Order: sequence, then structure tokens, then C-alpha cells
Amino acid sequence: MHQTLTGPNATEETSVQSPLGGGATFGQITVLDNELRDSPDRWRSSPLGRFQGLVAEAGLAGTPGLLSAANVVFTAGRHRGSTLAMLGTVQNLRATVERSVLGGTGEFRMARGYSSMVYMAGASTSNNDVYMIDFFVQV
Repeated sequence: MHQTLTGPNATEETSVQSPLGGGATFGQITVLDNELRDSPDRWRSSPLGRFQGLVAEAGLAGTPGLLSAANVVFTAGRHRGSTLAMLGTVQNLRATVERSVLGGTGEFRMARGYSSMVYMAGASTSNNDVYMIDFFVQV
């Protein structure tokens, strides 16, 4: 997954600020529409689809806690036309993030399982984060 953090082509945007104000993050909602590619090299890889979802800041009193809901939409390759739906919490985006796979469409209809997302420091830059996502799914 390739995520552009800032600039005119950013793939994430905070759409709702925290109602607590004063730099608080609780209640903040960010939406994202990241690229899925078949390798960490953005310029030498082929697009496979999109990682679309939202992240809600759900931790109080400085406790990290992001609620993440996302759909993986396959637009090319073997799984073209299918989707996977995921839900989970994120404590640290630089550590392994697991999410439950709750279902899907197309060849993933009634899917159950989990995903494992790992930050790829060597492939990331100051404006782009790259993550490897593995899916462990039963249909």
C-alpha cells in the first residue's frame, strides 16, 4: 500500500477535527484512498487496486487508539472486481497492524480472516509511507 501524506496528491485527509479543540485528537476522523501495488517500488510496480477507509481517533487521555475501517478494492490482476472489508484498532503504524477481515464481495464473498500490515521503512520517504499487507482469508 502506498500512502501520500501531503501535497496536492495526498491520499489521506483529516475530515473532522476533534470536538475537544486545543490540539486534542480524540474524535478526529481521517479518510484515505491509498494505492495498492504489487511491489514497494511505486515507479516499477503495477497497480492492483485501492485501500479506502477511515480512521477515527478513539483513545482518551493520551492513550493511542485508532479505530480503522477499510475496504480493499481490487481493480486489476487476479482478484479484479472483488473487495475485502476490514476492521480493527491501530496502536502504532510503525509496528505490525492486524485487522479482522469481516467479509467481501466477488470471489471474497463471505470471507473471514485477518490482515497483517507492516511498515516498510526502506521503501518509505518523507512524504510517502509504504506498507506490505498480507491477507489470511477463508471463503
